[in-house]
Amino acid sequence: MKLARWFKTTQSYFLFSGLIFPQALLATTIVGVDDQQLNDTQFFTLNPISYQFSELGSLYEDYDIEALDIHPLANKVYAASGDNTPHPGYLYQVDEFSGALTPVGAVGFKEIDGLTFDPSGMLWGWAQDVGLFTVKNGIDNVPDLSTVQVVLHQPGVEVEDLTWNKAGTTLYGVQNLHNVGIDPDAEPDPGANGIRVWAYDTRSKKIKLQCEFAKAPEIEVLETLPNDTLLFSYHEISKPIVGALDVHTCQVDIRPDLVIPYTDIEGLAWSEDIISQCSIPPYQPDYWNNNWQILFSNNCYNYGNNKRTDTYAQPGRASGIFLSWPEEMNCEAVKNAALADGLVPLPASGVCPDTEDKVALVIAPGWDYHWYRQGNDGMWSHKPGGTPATHLDNSGKLITTPETADRGWYTDFCGYFCACSDKEQGQGHENIW
Repeated sequence: MKLARWFKTTQSYFLFSGLIFPQALLATTIVGVDDQQLNDTQFFTLNPISYQFSELGSLYEDYDIEALDIHPLANKVYAASGDNTPHPGYLYQVDEFSGALTPVGAVGFKEIDGLTFDPSGMLWGWAQDVGLFTVKNGIDNVPDLSTVQVVLHQPGVEVEDLTWNKAGTTLYGVQNLHNVGIDPDAEPDPGANGIRVWAYDTRSKKIKLQCEFAKAPEIEVLETLPNDTLLFSYHEISKPIVGALDVHTCQVDIRPDLVIPYTDIEGLAWSEDIISQCSIPPYQPDYWNNNWQILFSNNCYNYGNNKRTDTYAQPGRASGIFLSWPEEMNCEAVKNAALADGLVPLPASGVCPDTEDKVALVIAPGWDYHWYRQGNDGMWSHKPGGTPATHLDNSGKLITTPETADRGWYTDFCGYFCACSDKEQGQGHENIW
């Protein structure tokens, strides 16, 4: 699959076939959920720079996951089920690397259609049998299901997804009109198609109709883009369509050129915290060296990206690319795999934008790759495989630049890249695995 795309360096924005994302968003992964057959669930990820879709974990039969969002304080993915499952109205935590589901518990409603966290970490949801509800943030930033409270009683109304404006003051919900006044789960009335977008002001506690569209397909995905337009996806049509809605003018920008391998997407989410928090890490080798699991399960690619995965991360693997050995142990192949993960080539200025960190790739031709990273003091360090992290080269000298350091077998210097790292060790934001 290919997607027309280009990078606007002057504004640090990425034009995603007409949908605008901040540059730092390219350092993370968009998580989604697709409804297959009647009630089977498949989680997936989307890399916004390579436009690579990848399945996240196996198919969950009879789980009927209908809603998805990411906790803004914990950066954890949460999902909720509908009613066509042995566990209706359940809240789950989704493992971002394996897709594994951990039950949080029953929310207490028949069917949950939409989820969204506000900036404070409070969970807001829409249940088809009651309406709008909240769940307070609990211990360790896990929603406390003992605090469930109905905010707006609207039983029988089908609001398929929720999202906040950037200021966190207005909650938007999209209502499908195909069965207004009758059972929302009944067969749609072809003559009653349409959607309404509602806005709930948390300050005045009032709700108003923001936009209405007659004879429009169902929408089940609603997410806020950085310019406060709403990303949406039409539901169950022959060719899935993605677009953006300006809630102030009710103008819709349809993007028919996007090719999506899923036909019934129930939710998309990404972390606003990750978007805004690229930073350059200090050199602190104790984090990587003093815990045996971190030491042996994280390699130079983990260290270069400052991201602990405990998977001995490989360039491209998170994006569905698997480098072959020894044929692809060369600059071009490893570089392309890293670009698919979200790393970007160093600009001509020689400075990474948006406080991103500079990393370097070298190759032992036909044998191995290796990565270095620059610290906030301007010096360089690396972690050779499962051995300790160090700021010394093969001759025991401090690394002022990887280009002139003693690299041993790694004779080919492949260039510099920019990565969305973090000031905390192991907490980098690139999509690697």
